[in-house]
Amino acid sequence: MNNKNPDELSMGYMTEHQEKRILETYRSGRTHQALKLLMDFMGDPVYGMAIHYTGNEEDAADITQDVFLKCWKKLDTFKGESSLKCWVLTITRNTCFTFFKSRHRIISRDDLDYKETGLSNDGIEGLSPDIRQHIADLQEDLKTPLILYHFMGCRYEEIAHILDIPLNTLKARIRRGRLILAKKLKHGSYHHAV
Repeated sequence: MNNKNPDELSMGYMTEHQEKRILETYRSGRTHQALKLLMDFMGDPVYGMAIHYTGNEEDAADITQDVFLKCWKKLDTFKGESSLKCWVLTITRNTCFTFFKSRHRIISRDDLDYKETGLSNDGIEGLSPDIRQHIADLQEDLKTPLILYHFMGCRYEEIAHILDIPLNTLKARIRRGRLILAKKLKHGSYHHAV
């Protein structure tokens, strides 16, 4: 039975009240119910981040399942130093990195110039397969900030916290990722306006 108010579910944008509700539910011993609430609020963002990393629905589903299993086991270690959203997305990022290491995925480095990428903060709707593939091909330190900013709707400060890097480093990585994407799209004779 679903008792959630539809307005409470907004693609991983948990309010302080919703976060508090999840934590209180967990601390009261209703761990399965707390996990369900967490999955309701963060399921789509976690899966979305995993699909951007892997480009494969099956792998993304496995990563999503692994992330929530880790959250369930480690929720008692959450200290509130960041938002619960940041905590879950950090676990997601680390799980994706572990996935890539286990698959020995190698991503080449590129120093290219940029004009226009076609990215917006409106999510992935309408993005071409070309853009999605070029994002998937980015090296990890550039891909993660772009995904978190453009597709997960995280603010710069949240992303810097999730990645544990200085704010200026984050901004430079986002800019560099956009440069590389724009160059690849330009060389691919692909013109996209979002």
